[in-house]
Amino acid sequence: MIVPVFKPSINRKDMDSVLSCMVSDEIGPGVITTQFSKSLAEYMKVPGALVFREQGKALELALDSLSLEPMRKILLSPLSPGWYLELLHQRQLVPVYADVDASTACLGAEALATLQKEGDFGAVLLHYPLGMIPQAEAFRETGVPVVEDITTVFGAGGEDKRVGTSASYAVMSLEEDGIITAAGGSAFFSSSRGILGDCKKQSEKNNRSSAMTNMNAALGMVQIRQVDDFLKKRREIYDVFLKSIMKTKHRSLTGGVEVEGVPYSFPVVLKSGVQNTLKYAAKHNIRVVPAFEGCALSLFQDDRRPCPQAEALYLRSVLFPLYPRLAGQSIQLISKVLSTLP
Repeated sequence: MIVPVFKPSINRKDMDSVLSCMVSDEIGPGVITTQFSKSLAEYMKVPGALVFREQGKALELALDSLSLEPMRKILLSPLSPGWYLELLHQRQLVPVYADVDASTACLGAEALATLQKEGDFGAVLLHYPLGMIPQAEAFRETGVPVVEDITTVFGAGGEDKRVGTSASYAVMSLEEDGIITAAGGSAFFSSSRGILGDCKKQSEKNNRSSAMTNMNAALGMVQIRQVDDFLKKRREIYDVFLKSIMKTKHRSLTGGVEVEGVPYSFPVVLKSGVQNTLKYAAKHNIRVVPAFEGCALSLFQDDRRPCPQAEALYLRSVLFPLYPRLAGQSIQLISKVLSTLP
């Protein structure tokens, strides 16, 4: 059996919760949806949260809340998810790319310099790549609105100060490859009660079909109760894999996990060709994929600008499986393969 790159951390208890919802009178948006949004807010220690059934809806809400005029510039990483671009183009906003730090794949000094030199930016879309933590506070201090995508770092930073709690606009995917999943959808957070209230009013004007269903929220409710256990397990596996890759000429991304990040998956930045690694892993029944497949860089057209560090990471990075339900036997196998990568 092939070990997949991602696997939802769903067990029988999760499904029992969903089945209970299915046999009730309400499977659409309702009480459980409200409970789930409150649970997310309590875990994050923010004034509130809004949850939606579509992956891009939370980011749409954040962008629309900024009331940006057409042709305003939006700064983002070339390694950001490619679907960001569709939302920007729909609003006639202009994506501007800055190169990333080679060790973390995060926006850093070059992006801050771009904000200062070019000016007139409507917002920064701050992507947290593969569990790495960018210097979010430095971007907030520029005065340009920052929308933070905390999908891969949900729960990072510890109980006292979770990553994303200082954000005016924070979004998170709840798809099957997320830290927690509601079998799809997204969540919106804000540290500002005013922004949260305005966004809630705006979302309530939308069609009821955009709200998350009770059925999805029921799955999310069970997941949120287990998130700290998920993170502990992820860190344990990460430590094993890191020791293995250190025996080779290759490396993993660093700079976030050891401090406060989340081992979202296990990225490997290769010295040799990607295809050789994919074939080598496949021989051992391990699924490995390009780490930044489908990112904004892969969709560049006329708006391309030199981003050598991002391009190098795009061409040389792959993801190995790392998730809480990874079996002990699979962990040993992946560890062995990592330590012997050609």
